[in-house]
Amino acid sequence: MKKLILLIIMAALFFIQGEPFGLPVRSALAQSDTRPNIIVIMTDDQDDMGSMSIMTKTKSLLADKGVTFKNSFVDNAVCCPSRATFITGQYSHNHSILDIEPPLGGYGKLHPTAQNTLPVWLQQSGYHTALIGKYLNGYGTEIPGTTVPPGWHFWNGLVDKSTYKYYNYTISENGTLHTYGNSLADYQTDVLAKKAADYISSRTDSSQPFFLWLTPMAPHIPISNGSPTPRYEGLFSSLALPQAPSFNESDVSDKPSFIQSRPLMSGATIDSIQTDFRLQRERLLAVDDMVKTVIDILEASGKLDNTVIIFTSDNGFFNGEHRLPTNKRLVYEESIRVPLVIRGPGIPNGETRTSLVSNVDLPATIIDFAKNVTPGRALDGKSLIPLLQNPSTPWRTTILLQGLDRFPPANTPLLGTYQAVRTNSYKYAEHATVGIL
Repeated sequence: MKKLILLIIMAALFFIQGEPFGLPVRSALAQSDTRPNIIVIMTDDQDDMGSMSIMTKTKSLLADKGVTFKNSFVDNAVCCPSRATFITGQYSHNHSILDIEPPLGGYGKLHPTAQNTLPVWLQQSGYHTALIGKYLNGYGTEIPGTTVPPGWHFWNGLVDKSTYKYYNYTISENGTLHTYGNSLADYQTDVLAKKAADYISSRTDSSQPFFLWLTPMAPHIPISNGSPTPRYEGLFSSLALPQAPSFNESDVSDKPSFIQSRPLMSGATIDSIQTDFRLQRERLLAVDDMVKTVIDILEASGKLDNTVIIFTSDNGFFNGEHRLPTNKRLVYEESIRVPLVIRGPGIPNGETRTSLVSNVDLPATIIDFAKNVTPGRALDGKSLIPLLQNPSTPWRTTILLQGLDRFPPANTPLLGTYQAVRTNSYKYAEHATVGIL
């Protein structure tokens, strides 16, 4: 009888402590982790001024199955600061990445604190983490491409400067450099889509939740060979360039001096913008295919019903508005407004939200979905989950915007900085010609 009681006590200790006789075993949480997988698809330079209308697969597979945010903005409308906000959960003035190159930005400036970022926090909480595509500017130049940044179990990061090529680019595959060529099979967006499918497929038999940041360079204008994948080349050859009242704006007297000094665009410049605009839209069609590839493999692997998918961009883009043939960065709508669609378990189908949201809210939202995650920084954003569940949720009425007043390329003279607030009806901006944020 005493032996039986002893065995019962030992068994109880086994289930309570999970470590009989000091031998480590997998916890019950690890064996039955039902937290959702999380996939973030982040494009580069995709405006929210009509670009989503041509992405029919994304509409049917994400927007019709989730929630679309009609007023989604970025804190600092250029790629490196925006992406730094995404992985730190902080505004630019707090994470201090203000530009895409030194001394005010670039990945090298974030690298010393990269061990305190979103992928690390998720990894520590039990998530398997993966990056496929573009990371932060300067990866591969400021930091060697053989370096895998902290927080990533699986790393397939594009290496600068080849990041901005759709062919003949290099990917760091877990620290090993692999250069792709110029065959049809090497088209960058398609290669990244296949890598994402292979990664998701590799997780089929695992109960460990995963976080995938999938970041195609499209529709960014490349440094060479701007054509879309041949299967879509010329499809939008007759697509009209939108010309809102801000296009080639005739009266810029209410704008800062650096906009007032710009001449009206010539007919030749407008023709060039038209060509670039059509190519941008055609390049987005391969991203549309990427979305379908991700959904299809999630369904085939049985993980679709327990996966949150977030689709967004790092910043918008000008196509002739305010006399700007090309650019982002600046405080205007075309630059700061980005798509945002979220699909996942418990999220309503085919609904929209008009509340003001920011990219600084995405890390807080991901942490809320993932649960049991302890961020190592003070987060500046708010979880969007309450807003996803109820459009009447009390919400902010103002968002913060900030950035550098500078025209491309990045090494042109810094004209100044701006800080702004935007409400549902108005935007107030202050421009400074000296100092930084």
